[in-house]
Amino acid sequence: VPVMVSGTFAESGATFVSGQVVEAFWNSISHFPMTSVGMNCALGPDVMRSHIEELSRIGTPYISCHPNAGTPNEMGQFDLDPESMAETIGQWARAGWLNIVGGCCGTTPAHIAAIAEAVRGVPPHKRNEVPFLTRLSGSLPLTMRPDANFLMVGERTNVTGSRKFARLIREGQFEEAIEVAREDFATIRTGRANATMFNKIVVDYYGTATPLNQLASFQVPEARMIVISPYDKGAMAEIEKALRDSDLGVNPNTDGAIIRVVLPELTEERRKEYIKMARSKAEDSRISVRNIRRHAKEALDKLQKDGDAGEDDVRRAEKQLDDVTSKHVEHIDEVLKHKEAELLEV
Repeated sequence: VPVMVSGTFAESGATFVSGQVVEAFWNSISHFPMTSVGMNCALGPDVMRSHIEELSRIGTPYISCHPNAGTPNEMGQFDLDPESMAETIGQWARAGWLNIVGGCCGTTPAHIAAIAEAVRGVPPHKRNEVPFLTRLSGSLPLTMRPDANFLMVGERTNVTGSRKFARLIREGQFEEAIEVAREDFATIRTGRANATMFNKIVVDYYGTATPLNQLASFQVPEARMIVISPYDKGAMAEIEKALRDSDLGVNPNTDGAIIRVVLPELTEERRKEYIKMARSKAEDSRISVRNIRRHAKEALDKLQKDGDAGEDDVRRAEKQLDDVTSKHVEHIDEVLKHKEAELLEV
């Protein structure tokens, strides 16, 4: 079965879900025998230009491109006209970047007709032939080239610089605990609208529980209004239901194309309730960090007991562990302080 792969990228040039840059994205899927690889949605052709150019340079299949008709305006509509969009995509085709073209959000039959006319008779992109090299990826790419210096993968023998101790910190998930706290604070609404308020809302999307922020884009045209533009208009009713059932206390309105959410003003009593909630979440996060520290300390004690580390090394490691713990507790306090200030702002 022929397979087309298409990724959605942010303005920064990183994929939305995994945060991979273009080359890392390609490295992570290049093992699969796909017919084409490309980009779609999220961006208009003006912002997508450099990303699709890079993909056409490094990808070996045919290259596809389906941009939006610009980015949504404050009303969630797309303003880029067919002629302007076709002119830009035509330039890309003439540069030899494309094999398959089309449109995504905001495009109409007029856009597609104009694009088809702009690329008519233009020679298609010639598939790349690249040398066989070890190509790895996380959020960034890593290519092992013959002329590169050796890459050393190893660990130091003392505890504070060793892989074992690094694993204690990573598996302790300090950063994850902070991120959970930050996300929890973001879901507590303030007097101002922001997209992070909707991070924990899940929509029943054709039988699959899907985060709202994967199904729509968000615009904030006014301080207490947010405009939600679903990528799939067929999901409009389920998105509205999820918003009404959430603890945000909002009543969404729709015109069939976008959803408007107007936030009611917070009363003094409601602000106090939210501050109390924020302080409770902060204390839960502090407890999580201290529990992580306790588990890491127990693991260090075991290293010493088993003879894998000396007493001095463990003592230095414990000091580093205490410093890391204090730093993350202070970070939680700063996040709480910022959230309280937002909630008290009138």
